[in-house]
Amino acid sequence: MPEPKPPTPVEGARPKRRRTPAASAASAAPTRTPRTTPIEAAPLQTTQAAPMTIERSAVRRLDAGSVTVTQGAVGAARVDALSIEQGAIGAVFAGRAAIHQSGVRALIARDVHLEQAGAQTILAEHVTMGRGSGALIVIARRVDGEMRAVLDWRGGLALGAALGLVLAILRPGRRSRR
Repeated sequence: MPEPKPPTPVEGARPKRRRTPAASAASAAPTRTPRTTPIEAAPLQTTQAAPMTIERSAVRRLDAGSVTVTQGAVGAARVDALSIEQGAIGAVFAGRAAIHQSGVRALIARDVHLEQAGAQTILAEHVTMGRGSGALIVIARRVDGEMRAVLDWRGGLALGAALGLVLAILRPGRRSRR
């Protein structure tokens, strides 16, 4: 009986590999390598490390000493010093933060400087608001510059009292019926 011809290779198809018993046992339990970015893989523990620069990139999580972001996005950052220009950040925990022409969702820092930037929530010891900057909620010991916060501590107190009153009125009664 004549031997069957091997099938002709299809263009772009991968050649089939034969499995040996050792190879099939090894492939039964595939090992997964964690998908991390280089920044996530090795968080820096000291501030003596070289300053990190991120340009036109997006980073999910950042844990470093001094970071400069230009035209980039960061999901969450825990840094000693942060400088961001024309970018966006979700959450920041920093010693010092300089935000220029950027947006920040939540920022906790000792010293914050905003220049033509916007923030949703700022919690800091000292905030300097440059021209064209604004924030929704600012809780700070000292605020300098052109302050355009939508909600300060008096507004927060009034909003909390109003929400408490509305919830007390709308809450289903706990009164017992007799």
